[in-house]
Amino acid sequence: MIRRVCLVAREMEGVVGAGGLKDVVRGLANALVRRGAQTICYLPRYGSLSVPSSPMKSLSLRSGERLGVHDVSLEGIELRLIEHRCFAEKNDVYVYREGDAPHPRLIGCGHQDALAMNALFQEAVIRDLFQRGEHVDVIHGHDGHCGLLPLYMERYPSFFHATGFLLTIHNAGVVYQQCMGSLEEAVAITGLTSPRLALGLMDSMVSPLLIAARTGAINTVSPGYAQEVLQKKDSSSGSFGGLLQQNRIPLPGVLNGLDTDFWLTTTDAPGLQKSQERIRVRQSLEYSIPGLQRYGDLPSVHHPWVLFHGRLTEQKGVDEILLLHDDHPAGDHPVHVLVYGQGEAEYEAQLMEKCQSGGPWTFFKGYAPDFAQDLLAASSFVLLPSLWEPCGQVDMAGQLLGALPIVRGVGGLKKIRHQRDGYSYSSEGPEGLEFWLKKALNDEELHPKRLARMRKRAENTIYERRNWNKVLVRGYFPLYRRARRQTLFRRSPSMHG
Repeated sequence: MIRRVCLVAREMEGVVGAGGLKDVVRGLANALVRRGAQTICYLPRYGSLSVPSSPMKSLSLRSGERLGVHDVSLEGIELRLIEHRCFAEKNDVYVYREGDAPHPRLIGCGHQDALAMNALFQEAVIRDLFQRGEHVDVIHGHDGHCGLLPLYMERYPSFFHATGFLLTIHNAGVVYQQCMGSLEEAVAITGLTSPRLALGLMDSMVSPLLIAARTGAINTVSPGYAQEVLQKKDSSSGSFGGLLQQNRIPLPGVLNGLDTDFWLTTTDAPGLQKSQERIRVRQSLEYSIPGLQRYGDLPSVHHPWVLFHGRLTEQKGVDEILLLHDDHPAGDHPVHVLVYGQGEAEYEAQLMEKCQSGGPWTFFKGYAPDFAQDLLAASSFVLLPSLWEPCGQVDMAGQLLGALPIVRGVGGLKKIRHQRDGYSYSSEGPEGLEFWLKKALNDEELHPKRLARMRKRAENTIYERRNWNKVLVRGYFPLYRRARRQTLFRRSPSMHG
């Protein structure tokens, strides 16, 4: 029986976010609370987060480094924010922003001390659980930022001997693995021992994902993506899949769920009356929204809205978005393209320039709670031209809210059934994003009943297959039980961190 779960992540919806991982962490936490499980979630306390009024607990690491922990209650979730200057001096989860960048040229670039931040965060989480004397059934880390947690757990083998560890890999791309350089560099960054860090050696670098795979249990966020990684069809993940096969390590794929209650907070009629939704959202956009900067004109309520929402990176297919024509993104079809997200400075600059042309483009840079719900509820379609995509979250939110997804059929986006609950195209085919955007808009104009059926089918798909309550019971509880069977004690009772 799983009664106590500790989630560890760098972002969480409703608190701080950058990409789709935030939605997964919040959706899973809410589902655990609904099932009656004690749910603890650790996050860094970034500078953009206000300091809670409650007293801060003191925390000391083995090195003598002193940190703090803020305890916050969030709708049944026990939220714990790790306080340290390396987090507090940064306003964004992963990249520098104007106001915290050491140099203007670093705005939009990744934090220079990201690896040290990861190590400090993970060590602090484990130390805090130990210091409180708080036993949990499973520690569930998210992505490469949390792959070292089992090694820090090994420092307290008698305390964590019955605690399972699961790492969910949201993106196995080498640039997302948080690789720490050589073994010597990894030792210097983490304070962990060479023999244990050597478990993660991949192409002469230490990969936290490989460490987690060899010392705990792992999964990824769709069967399709798991297959691509293991069969080495996903070139972005480097040698990782081959090393899993070599070590006979399974990589189960569990499709993410969707927290329907959360995504329905701003609309009572998902998928219906798009014109009214556009009017409602357009009125709200006339006022400034904290956390967002707008570039381009406010969108017209008389034309369909098409949305791209995600991290502005090459992986998300932003280049294909930018290829859409400035004045006529969908040929002769009237449309307004909305882009909501943040990421690489080069992409942000190109989008700003595109919006200055006076064409039907609007770019919202930054993050604001509930804003994605508003845009999806008012949009007719949501674009996901990802070059690779472990699962996809925005496509499911679009299905729920009536913004039919137009996706490149890779990884977790293979779940979209072409012209049944969305549109899907192949990288190898001659017809790409622009073709299917035109086709979708043509269907919207000439075949509204067909589109209404597609939207209803898409909505039913979420309730019947993709809601977090079902994903937790069918997908994650079995993984939690497996992780507990692979506890530190059973793996190796003589480990020394």
